[in-house]
Amino acid sequence: MKKFVLYFLITSIARLSSGQDTKLTNTLLWRISGNQLSKPSYLYGTMHLTDKRVFQLGDSVYKALEQTEGFAAELDMNRVGTQMVNQFIKEAEEKAAKEPVRVKDAVSAEVWNLYKEKLAIRFDKKADKITLDDLDAVETQLQTDLFRKGDMSTFLDAWLFGQARKQGKWVGGIEEIEDQLEHTSLDSDVEEKIQMALFDDDYYREGLESFIKTYTNQQLDSIDAFMYRAANGDKDYIMIKRNLKMARRMDSLSAIRSTLFAVGAAHLPGDSGVVALLRSRGFTVTPVISSRKVSADKYAPKIVSAQWFPVQTRDSGYFLQMPGVADGIEMFESMGIEMKMFFDISFMKMYMTLGIEMPEERKKIGADSIYNSLKYQYAKNGKVLSEKKITVNNVDGREYRFSSNEGEIKMQIFLPGMEWVIINGVFAFKEKTLTEPDTEKFFQSFIYNTNRPQKPTAEKVWTQMKFPLQSFSVEIPVNPKEAKDVVSEEGKTVYTWQAYDIQDQVFYGMRAALMKEGMYDAGDDTAYFINVKENLKASFENVKLSDSVFFSINNYPAYTVTLSGKAEGDFIETKMITVVRGGISYYLYALYIPTETGKNAAKRFLNSFRLLPYNQPEWKTVDSPDKSFTTVSPFPLTKVDNAEEDILPGVERFMLYDSLAAVTTYIDKTKLPDWYWFSSDTGFLRRRSDQYVTYGDSLADYKYFKTGNLTGAGFTVIKPGEHLVKKVQLVLNGDELFELYGHFAQQDMADMFNRPFNEFKIRNEKKWDGIGRSKMSDLTATLKGADKKKIEEIKLWWDNVEFTAADIPALQKLAFTIYPDFDTTYSRNLNSLIFQRIEALDSNKSTIDFIKTNYSSIQPKDEYVKPLVVSYLSGIKTITSFTILKESLLKNSFAVGNAPYYYHTLYDSLELTATLFPELMQVAGRESMWELVSGLTTSLLDDSLIEKSLIRQYSKPFIEATNRILVSDKKNIEEGLYNYADLIRILGIINSAETNNLLAKFAKFNNRGIRFQASIALLENNQPVDTKTIMTLATTDEFRHELYDQLKKMNKLKLFPTAYLTQKELGKSKLYSYATDEEAPSMITDAGTRTILYKGKQQKFYLYKVAFSEDEPVYYLGVAGPYPLNSKDLTSIHTITGVYWDKEFGDESIDKLFNEYMASIEAYEEESKEADPPPAEKENKK
Repeated sequence: MKKFVLYFLITSIARLSSGQDTKLTNTLLWRISGNQLSKPSYLYGTMHLTDKRVFQLGDSVYKALEQTEGFAAELDMNRVGTQMVNQFIKEAEEKAAKEPVRVKDAVSAEVWNLYKEKLAIRFDKKADKITLDDLDAVETQLQTDLFRKGDMSTFLDAWLFGQARKQGKWVGGIEEIEDQLEHTSLDSDVEEKIQMALFDDDYYREGLESFIKTYTNQQLDSIDAFMYRAANGDKDYIMIKRNLKMARRMDSLSAIRSTLFAVGAAHLPGDSGVVALLRSRGFTVTPVISSRKVSADKYAPKIVSAQWFPVQTRDSGYFLQMPGVADGIEMFESMGIEMKMFFDISFMKMYMTLGIEMPEERKKIGADSIYNSLKYQYAKNGKVLSEKKITVNNVDGREYRFSSNEGEIKMQIFLPGMEWVIINGVFAFKEKTLTEPDTEKFFQSFIYNTNRPQKPTAEKVWTQMKFPLQSFSVEIPVNPKEAKDVVSEEGKTVYTWQAYDIQDQVFYGMRAALMKEGMYDAGDDTAYFINVKENLKASFENVKLSDSVFFSINNYPAYTVTLSGKAEGDFIETKMITVVRGGISYYLYALYIPTETGKNAAKRFLNSFRLLPYNQPEWKTVDSPDKSFTTVSPFPLTKVDNAEEDILPGVERFMLYDSLAAVTTYIDKTKLPDWYWFSSDTGFLRRRSDQYVTYGDSLADYKYFKTGNLTGAGFTVIKPGEHLVKKVQLVLNGDELFELYGHFAQQDMADMFNRPFNEFKIRNEKKWDGIGRSKMSDLTATLKGADKKKIEEIKLWWDNVEFTAADIPALQKLAFTIYPDFDTTYSRNLNSLIFQRIEALDSNKSTIDFIKTNYSSIQPKDEYVKPLVVSYLSGIKTITSFTILKESLLKNSFAVGNAPYYYHTLYDSLELTATLFPELMQVAGRESMWELVSGLTTSLLDDSLIEKSLIRQYSKPFIEATNRILVSDKKNIEEGLYNYADLIRILGIINSAETNNLLAKFAKFNNRGIRFQASIALLENNQPVDTKTIMTLATTDEFRHELYDQLKKMNKLKLFPTAYLTQKELGKSKLYSYATDEEAPSMITDAGTRTILYKGKQQKFYLYKVAFSEDEPVYYLGVAGPYPLNSKDLTSIHTITGVYWDKEFGDESIDKLFNEYMASIEAYEEESKEADPPPAEKENKK
């Protein structure tokens, strides 16, 4: 309801231009006289805002309001409310039915380049995805904020209109709503919308403050400079058009009665403004100067009984009056529901009435059930403040008061003679508005017409409706309302139809979702059907399911289900069917009160659903724009913009979109690289086919064929559980590859969708020199000096290149050069791919000798190749490879600082890795080696492959590394423990005065993991540790239990803070470690204890509320234990410690959750016993 009020707030964007030649006196009020007028009329310039400052009106304005016989605003406020509701609903439907216009396509290239980067930041998405709808949403939000921040309940024009109506004056408008919609629907200056989206709040606040100041100072010339001209300095011709109409209507209305005209102040000034236009029509228009200003909330006019208007109800079933003209809401009327509404913008109050003849089935459930059902529907988004029985003009009913975040509602419901349901209501933003006399006058005007003529019972007629564009038909007893939505669901055009049979109380709905051009919707059919069912279940309370059946319609997968439960306060039932048919999914449902009439109607409706053949146009030969191929199709062939994200370099894409079946056939034409080669065309096509197959797919109907002298391959890719299959055809023409593919219903493949494939023809056949001979030299030449773009193109074809053992020497030489695509993640860069090919081809391991000979000659610019060499040599796992590796690392280790992580297998064969030691520890001090050497050293120590004494012998490099790290790596140290844990441990093993001093420095970092590791090492060396550090670690769930374990192991538990030396606190810490997987708990709070019989004795368990994610936390039950009943005994085997993931905390009582968790643990233990029986039992089984 608030949205259509926003329309009046800002009708123009502030514009700066040169001032007008015509100067006007600084006043907003003007007297209109002469030209045979018997009484003067007045013209007042308003501002469409709710800011209290614009309501400081001159005393002459109030006098003009009282002395005139009528009042006219731009629009007739007695009619505009409902008009705007209908208009906004219409606009929303129209907007949903059109593809959003990209901002990029609505402005010039110059404007786009100026703003695109800023827009991408503002909307946090790619610039070319931003639409005009995005810009409109920002403008709407700004207007909403502007309205909410205002002091007054409505804007100035509406307030004046209401004051005139209170005084019994004639009220109306001088424009039609279409005049203003023409002005606001202009797309001519998208740049202004862009600027509005980009400017910050300060800009708007400052601009608004300046504008209000200009208005309250009544500076018409300045207002003209702001608002009257277009951005390029030209006249705003639609503004002039409106001004001309305003002047003409003022001429006519003032001849009938003296009138105060209130229009936006921007319409007054200028040589084409209303003042000048009225003068040109022969009127004398003079300024009126006020002596003082009076706030609107101080104005107290003499109130006169104003005219009220009768509401026209269907068949005069009842009578009612409203202070303005009530109109129907088209959205409801299109479904046969008569709802009349008058939105009183002057006082921000909405009057509404709804009358429905009581259906026979409803009569059976009784009046109380109907009252309660209606009360529930209106109270679900708020609360019921009061409820009472009433009698209005001899008709009994109920009165309710509701309150919600949107506003306040007073409602009266009547069920006269159980023949009608009549709802009269008033909505207001403020509670006091509901106590005003007009509210009571509205309710008391209700009179039920006991003498209305009885309508003869009409026989229900079911009509078969065909929907050729969506290829289905259905029988339905009422005419449905259709809507089209191309926005809400990405990649789909969704058509919906809804209808309500009031007589039988059945709501019918239909939905057909068609895939857009170039899109398809893959997925398991059963999973889709189940998802539809679950979404439907979510709209019910206490839902019960029946008739859940998977079946088929015309061999297409289908599903039907019947659900019943409570929804919208009523017990209702719904039947639905959904069908998937290639590019179209159908969803039909009927919602009804569970009676025989409703069930039979729903069954007839759903059983009548039929799939129609696709009504395709005539098939024709279509030619590619470059005349390279032809095929046949009833639809045009289009070329796709190469800027699309999924089109690879060197590919031209064409599409055939069947708009009836909603399926797309793609035709990709790809030029093979000049350096590319393969041994045979059939082998190449087979390898290319692999790109269309993913895990779980099966390849069917693979066959080679000839088209002319060219070789092609065709096949179908089938995914388990999906009715969609991927049809693919590949044709090789010299250095051009044509790939035809699309996703179709398997049931359709024997029919027409094969034709574009079968009748595809190449116009000019070519030969190529890339078959049967290696072009390794061409590849090498191409790589020399290639930029990153060229490298990426090469990588697209790399996996399909038929390298052989003969190419190994060339690949070895290529491997020792870093290419422009390299990044330190070593993921899919060309260097990594080259080494992978060498590893696959070089069965004789000749690359080991190549490395031995050439490793030392790696150039500084290619230094990052060295980690790949380490990876390669460590993966071979021979004495020879590790000998070369050792020599390489000792003589020519990495020269780069802080070498990035890279894959290697040095930890997989520690016996071989031990052959690198102890010499490898000599390079531990190097910036690029300390992390690798530290990690390997501790791993070898843990496997007893080296002794601690050896580490102490080579302590100097580790100390050198630490001294450098503590200076240069402070930020990284604070960010994480992982990289430094091994080095800290080694410092503790060395245990010298120097290393203990270094450990003390580590212990002073804020990172608690670093502090913990360093503190434990110091304590093991009997070095002092700050008690504050120990307290900090003890208070931290992550480290408390581990600190306890380590201190107990060292016999230093006296250092552990006694406040945390409890079962509860230690259990919480142990739970933290058990609960941490990919995400650590954000908080763990106590939830009590439980003592139960467990494993034959009474034991204690601690319960906790475990939270995950700080933004929108989800809570689960955590359990720690078992613990002995003696609270001083801190030992626990923690067989029960963990989190109950099956239900969220609060879904059930804590005891029920705990019992369910214990039962799940016992069930798991039983399963484990069965899977792995005790030794004695194993022997018996043998």
